[in-house]
Amino acid sequence: MKPKLSLSFPPNNCSNPTAGAADACCRERQDTYIEPCDGICQSNLLGSACGTEEVTSLVTAMYLWADAIIETAARGGGLIDPLVADLAARQLADQECEELLGREVGNELLGLVGEDLFHHPDDQHEFQDHPVADLSATPCLIEVMRALVDAYAAELQWAGAADERLDSLPQLCPGALDSVLPCPLGDNLECTKARVREFAVYLRTPKREQ
Repeated sequence: MKPKLSLSFPPNNCSNPTAGAADACCRERQDTYIEPCDGICQSNLLGSACGTEEVTSLVTAMYLWADAIIETAARGGGLIDPLVADLAARQLADQECEELLGREVGNELLGLVGEDLFHHPDDQHEFQDHPVADLSATPCLIEVMRALVDAYAAELQWAGAADERLDSLPQLCPGALDSVLPCPLGDNLECTKARVREFAVYLRTPKREQ
């Protein structure tokens, strides 16, 4: 039986007690992310299990997960189509990446929508067992989620490509970024851009042993 999975933000690796470039990252995230740091972040350059995957495979799997979450929310909520997990996994070569990516896509949408996006079963469960909230009454938020995923896909393929797509978010749904926790940069759009850049680096970089 797999352990119970929680939604968190693995790019906020806060267990390494060494100072350095990641120090500012951790201080920034103290107030920006749902689960605050309790130490000094490790650099995203330490990478993830997805770092050895083909970028095209990562993008395809990411879209599968994101579409499943977003379309479920748009239709009134409920469980993600169980076939999606298997289809997304088939795009990837590394089993650890398979387990990581769906959860990470959920985390990124969670950071935009807020912690009510998913309901948590009481017993042990896999990521796809989280019921998705009903967002059918907020179609502009659905559009913002889709645009955010497009930005992640662009950034994964080409560093810096996300910014232009993200600039449209406030116009798509005024106030949509207000659900992001207080941003030390003073601008939730800029914090979102920084988050997308960091996430893309995290996924593209092969995992390094500490």
